[in-house]
Amino acid sequence: MSSKNSLERIIYGEFLKSSLVPILVIEIALLFLFFSVNRTIADRNQQALLEEVSHSLAEISGRQARIIDQKLNEISRLSVMMQQDHEYFFQQQFEHCQVPETSEELVVHPNGALYLKHDNGGAGLYFSAGPQLNDQNRLALAHCSRAMDPLLKSIVDTNPLVAQAYFNTPDGMNRLYPFIPDAASHYGAAINMPEYNFYYLADEQHNPEKHPVWTSAYLDPAGQGWLISNIVPIYNKDVLEGVSGLDVTIDELVNSILDQRLPWKSSAFMVNDNGMILAMAPQIEKLLGLMELKQHTYNRSITRTVEKPEAFNIFNGSDAGIRQQLVTILKSEHGVHELKTSETTYLAVRHTISETGWQVVTLVDETALFEPIERLRGEIDQLGYVAIGLMLLFYMLFFFWLQRKATRLGTRLAQPVEALADATAQLGETLKPVEIPPSGITEIDTVYERFNDMASELHDKTERLVEAESQQRAQQVTAAMLEQMATTDPLTGLNNRRKMEEALGSEIARAGRSHKTFSVIILDVDGFKEVNDTHGHPVGDQVLVEIGKVLVDSVRQADVVGRWGGEEFILICPVTALQGAANVAENLRQRIQESRLEVVGSLTASFGVTSYQAGDAIEDLVARADRAMYQAKREGRNQVQVYNSSMAW
Repeated sequence: MSSKNSLERIIYGEFLKSSLVPILVIEIALLFLFFSVNRTIADRNQQALLEEVSHSLAEISGRQARIIDQKLNEISRLSVMMQQDHEYFFQQQFEHCQVPETSEELVVHPNGALYLKHDNGGAGLYFSAGPQLNDQNRLALAHCSRAMDPLLKSIVDTNPLVAQAYFNTPDGMNRLYPFIPDAASHYGAAINMPEYNFYYLADEQHNPEKHPVWTSAYLDPAGQGWLISNIVPIYNKDVLEGVSGLDVTIDELVNSILDQRLPWKSSAFMVNDNGMILAMAPQIEKLLGLMELKQHTYNRSITRTVEKPEAFNIFNGSDAGIRQQLVTILKSEHGVHELKTSETTYLAVRHTISETGWQVVTLVDETALFEPIERLRGEIDQLGYVAIGLMLLFYMLFFFWLQRKATRLGTRLAQPVEALADATAQLGETLKPVEIPPSGITEIDTVYERFNDMASELHDKTERLVEAESQQRAQQVTAAMLEQMATTDPLTGLNNRRKMEEALGSEIARAGRSHKTFSVIILDVDGFKEVNDTHGHPVGDQVLVEIGKVLVDSVRQADVVGRWGGEEFILICPVTALQGAANVAENLRQRIQESRLEVVGSLTASFGVTSYQAGDAIEDLVARADRAMYQAKREGRNQVQVYNSSMAW
């Protein structure tokens, strides 16, 4: 009996060793390869995305800086217009102004200040208490300066960025639109105007050139909270009569300029040349540990210039690590830089606003940037973990099955040996031959060995095939998703700028080989800024999606359409001459005009058309089409313009 048990143990151990261990080793090797390849692919995709974003971020940030510069330049232009109007008032109108003997409009407050009590639809007026109120000439100015109201009102009502327009005199007169109820209580008995930055920065000492001047951020005495101002001096010959200005609130500066829908969850902030943060998006507040100053509760009058605390100065911030990196970025050459915190790394790009000399810094969180790739890598890893679980379950069942098979095989092999031993013992006792039926041991061993080899080989090949197919499918899915992300505009689903530049390059190469021309159409949605300002960015985004659908439904099969950026779209017309492309553009213009869009009803678009000329680069084609499109804008919008060399920017 002991011999039988020993034989079973030997067969059981060898059976498991020869069958289970090799398969287990191969499975572990395949799983290791699976996870290694997945991580390598994800790392390379992250590197490729980082290079692409670094290139695109500089362009996007530069475009944002140009937009800010245009908006601030427009306010400076309005200030110059206001300066000319107010100087004309003093030089031509004031001396001819007739003041009524009695006026119920201007009243004296118990604190001694003169103010306009009731809103007459124009600007409010406040005049500090003091001997100047006994000067008939100064009282005449208080009454006659009402002539300034139409322009003050027009500027504020037509420019969303401008919160207030005003004229201040050194002896404490303030004419300001919109009207402030009970201005005398709000300002107090007197205002020493030359003590405020919105006055003295425009005087002859600080501004001998008499140009528009931008202030830093300060707390508005008139009650609008934190703001910046564009101010101009008002001279009558060589006498400084006062200072006029336009106010932009920090709240509006953030909402209308900095808090734009930038790709990759980008955020931006703006600093002046002294390092003081003028305005920042909400994401920057969290990074710097600051809360942007926008509104203010006025418990008492503001009697002096109150600027932002030093905590808002990049050069003197509390976080030395982040501060030092930001100082380095602000003083470095233009380009893409890295800003590292304890939690993540940011890509940083800065651009200078030529109107003011201020700088806009745009940041992209690499964690948010890589989030789609990391999520995909996690999903693929999850598949690997599921495979490990299934493999463990399989090996548990396989182990029990092998154990039973080994026990049975040992028994079957031991029985013929025992029968032989019994026959030998019987022969020794009787010395008579004993007929032993055939045991079949050789055949059993042969069949078992062949079957076991075949089963092991089949199992190995099947497992390798399944793993290879799973890996190939995972790689195909990953490649397809990355290709789509890299070439598709996420909002409209059209080709993105990168894809369209590749298509333009291919068309230029084909045209060079075949000597057949092609054309390019660029269109810009008319009045898109008004849509965003009136209905909000979500409605603006929906308009772009619907315009994209109209283009896709209307173009020819061979044409290639994509979003070029913002509200601009681009269309490539292969093997199409200039007139043919103009006809295509006109058809698209009519289709857009006839389309009914949700919320906004209908919109129009302006089109620029050009065709390929020998030796053209991508930039040449796009520049000509852009120039034609801007010509269409200048001539009234909602039209098609074909490029000619006489067109100007």
